[in-house]
Amino acid sequence: MISKDPLLTSELLRLANSALYSGSIPIQSLHDALMRVGLRALRGLIFSASLRGTLLKESVSSEYAAEVWRQSASVANLARAIAPRLGQDAEHAYLLGLLQDIGKVALLALLGEEGRRGNDLTTALVGQVFHALHEKAGAAMAAAWKLPEAVASVVACHHDLAANRDHPREAALALLAHQIDLYASLGDAAGFEALRAHPAFDVLGADHALRSATLEAAREALAHPAAA
Repeated sequence: MISKDPLLTSELLRLANSALYSGSIPIQSLHDALMRVGLRALRGLIFSASLRGTLLKESVSSEYAAEVWRQSASVANLARAIAPRLGQDAEHAYLLGLLQDIGKVALLALLGEEGRRGNDLTTALVGQVFHALHEKAGAAMAAAWKLPEAVASVVACHHDLAANRDHPREAALALLAHQIDLYASLGDAAGFEALRAHPAFDVLGADHALRSATLEAAREALAHPAAA
């Protein structure tokens, strides 16, 4: 099935040959690429391709959709990079980072309808809608898509860590990756360093040394993003 999709095939080969997975021998066949990255990484890649295709086909709110995709991809790669430092599975973390804001996909579709009716989609309006509703919309989408319990929990509640009683560590990891991307995208070096004191690290039980190592892993991931 993957071989029938040239884009997905090329991305799988790029991922298999990326620094994250590459061995001494370059991968050139689809079968070998699947064997190298495994089904868990493949699942993340397919979700990634699906999410990107859904977002970037929206024309009315294209600039917002492009930013949602950029952020989702970046947060996913950051979550994958820092997860092993924090005792969590890298591929599971990738899904958490990629899908935590999927509620914005549904909201963009609704905002697009408003745009087609002639209403002005200002940055302030889009920001307010995202802030107020993306977790609620995400929870509904997670239920409809029958996402794994932990992923659905993070999608529904990842900003108020105290409120996520079922999967607080996963929510903390996703939020931390999100905050790292935020300060990196703003070029705010001081804000990035201040993340050492972020409450997410407390939930994750990270000491000073682990916090420093985690942020260093994030810097490396930002400098060398994965192919997915």
